Amino acid sequence: MPGEDAALSQCHWREPVDADRDKGVRKFTWKELSLLNQRHNAHVAYRGKVYNVSEFIARHPGGADQLMLGAGRDITHVFESYHPLHATKVMEKYYVGELVDNELPVFPKPGKFHTTLKKRVDDYFKENNIDPKVDYWMFFRYALFLFLCFFSYILTIYFHNNLLLAVPIAAGYGFFGALVAMTCTHDASHFAITHRPWVWKMVGSVHDLVHGTSMFTWHHQHVLGHHPYTNIDGADPDIFTAAGEVADIRRIKWSQKWLSRYFYQHVYVPVLYCFVSCRLHM
Repeated sequence: MPGEDAALSQCHWREPVDADRDKGVRKFTWKELSLLNQRHNAHVAYRGKVYNVSEFIARHPGGADQLMLGAGRDITHVFESYHPLHATKVMEKYYVGELVDNELPVFPKPGKFHTTLKKRVDDYFKENNIDPKVDYWMFFRYALFLFLCFFSYILTIYFHNNLLLAVPIAAGYGFFGALVAMTCTHDASHFAITHRPWVWKMVGSVHDLVHGTSMFTWHHQHVLGHHPYTNIDGADPDIFTAAGEVADIRRIKWSQKWLSRYFYQHVYVPVLYCFVSCRLHM
């Protein structure tokens, strides 16, 4: 598609570097940056600049764990997704050098449309006294889904000798478990449930408890992988669409090679999604 090709053509855009500013400045490759990922030497990159945020970790409003997720990485796309436009000013005093290359795609700075839209959304919430992270109706649904998930789990144990009841109850357990994953777990991974990091961590731990998987892994796959690089070959860990890779079970892009089975994907993909947790356990 023309639009998709145009977007991908900008993936490796880099901000021009001022030659004078570049003199005497420490240079970092992405591989060197990736090694600086410990709490005592946590470095991040944003828009081609590298920052040593070790002293800022304890003061990070979003919590230490969230900042450490980005340690040793180029956090440009994630930073711009979760922070207000003026947040970059806080980083200036931690500047230590320049990033000279990238492992993953880099996109141009947000344009006027993006900044205007983001400002209008922020203004709307402020003017109407709405906190986008506090919704009591949503909290009720979180609690309801968790209750139904644990209740159905108990029923599967209680009726395990009755096949006629055990099968539909087990299916219900899977259904409510999926609801928990798509609401509580997902929203916590995006730091969208209240403004308190301990709440995100507590709710996110349900992913480990209910599904037996890792919230830590989910953060890397979903928050740091899928969302910043959605549907980009070699960068989005949720897709396998690049030429030479084993064909994905789905066809989601025009650039993918057509296989006859894709004609029926609307039938078999929803069924296969029921087993996606098996992939998360591997």
